[in-house]
Amino acid sequence: MRGTISSVLDIILSGFLTAIAALMGYLGLRVTLRTPSESEKSAYKAAFGILAALSVFLIVWQGRRNSGTQGALSENVRKARETAESLKEDLKSEVARREQAEKDIQLMIAGKIADATRTISGNIDKAKPPSPIPASLAFSFPVRRSADVPITTAHLRLENGNVHVLFTVKNVSPTAAKNPELWLRICDTCKFAKEPDGFENISGVGFNPKIRHRALQTILNSEVFLPMMGVDVIPPLPSSGFDIGFQYACENCGKTNWRIFKVLFNH
Repeated sequence: MRGTISSVLDIILSGFLTAIAALMGYLGLRVTLRTPSESEKSAYKAAFGILAALSVFLIVWQGRRNSGTQGALSENVRKARETAESLKEDLKSEVARREQAEKDIQLMIAGKIADATRTISGNIDKAKPPSPIPASLAFSFPVRRSADVPITTAHLRLENGNVHVLFTVKNVSPTAAKNPELWLRICDTCKFAKEPDGFENISGVGFNPKIRHRALQTILNSEVFLPMMGVDVIPPLPSSGFDIGFQYACENCGKTNWRIFKVLFNH
């Protein structure tokens, strides 16, 4: 609205200035074409003075208005630039805020996924059946009670130059042993009086001739004994004792080592 009024006022001022210029031109033409009298000269001078003063006033006024308009325009341009800069900074802040929000959301989602993965893994682990307990066997010399296993020292008699050694095997684990294998080993200076029943001689290249082996195709349940077994050993003389070793394996047994038992005898 103010711009429209200013434009109309500019047109009016331009019209006045044009009219004053035309009137001064007309008066100048009159003076040129006809020599005025002294009284007319005074009138013309007064008229020229008034028109000139009015023209100067209008020009000055127009200049001040133009200056004010230019200042206002400059101020508006400055404010527009400040507004643009402010909007630019606001846009940068909004972009940064959105980027941070996206990062926060990604971290939150990653955390939720990790928590869900841990929960699923934990549930899977809980749902898995427990690892089976390996079967475990124990050799023993003859016992009166099952709880006495293992008896690792035997006191026997030397008869006809050899000692008859009895032994057994018990499953001491809660897991049934599948197809157990047994090994027995006499001392290096001992001899087999005869091959032990049920055992085989696996001596040969790479095998110890003092070792015998037995493979059983059976299931030995928990707390159950194998039937009593025996071996006749010719001990070194004049000693009064010797060592005998035992070892076992099965399809579901853990790692085992040789168990060394002691046999003492009277002559």
